[in-house]
Amino acid sequence: MSVSRLVRFQWRELLLSALGPLAFVGLALGAAEGTISGVNPSMPAAVVPIGELVQGRVVCQTFRARYPNLTEVRVHLSADRPTGRLTLRLWGEGELSPTRVVTVVLSSGPQEWDQAFRFAPIAKAEGRWWRFCLEAPDSGAGHGVVVWAAEGAGGEGELELRGFEGVGAPSGRILAFEARFSLSPFEKIIRLIQRLAAGKPGPWGDPWGYIGLFFAYGLLASLFCRWIHGRGSTE
Repeated sequence: MSVSRLVRFQWRELLLSALGPLAFVGLALGAAEGTISGVNPSMPAAVVPIGELVQGRVVCQTFRARYPNLTEVRVHLSADRPTGRLTLRLWGEGELSPTRVVTVVLSSGPQEWDQAFRFAPIAKAEGRWWRFCLEAPDSGAGHGVVVWAAEGAGGEGELELRGFEGVGAPSGRILAFEARFSLSPFEKIIRLIQRLAAGKPGPWGDPWGYIGLFFAYGLLASLFCRWIHGRGSTE
């Protein structure tokens, strides 16, 4: 066998050996992307208005971060003629000063939307309680934004209203918001494996068992590809 044919043969064998594992990696990435969204809590579908956020009013919400790399908070708003600034301040549990402060300028027509407040990722956010407050320091009546609550949401987190005279915090409800996290594909796969293992008895409760099973299937797929190729070559 010539050198060139030997090189082609080796590359072909290498490619066939890699096809199975690559296919399983692709499937794992697809499953992780579809299952681990990196958003928790998600924006609720059913919402009810709380009131207009203007100068002198503040709305606050607490939540527990489910993932690391907290990088964005979105709040559901509506307005007729919004003007001025909208400021979000974010604190971690036990912190006296805000960890992140984000200000956006309002200058649009009547609409209802999810306002994004993006900031540098907070790597060690997972498992901690966080609290953010939203205010419109220079918006007068009729020019502020209306904040909304998730109807019948309850669950983790507490809604707090300041300056909303005559408007109590809706019982058992939270602010209509979502927290977003920046997760790499590898981190999503690890999260998916941990979710699969959660609450399972024996070896099925060990994430390493799923990792070993993943590689075993990849090896079998690789051997199957080489067997199919070998049968085709002999025929």
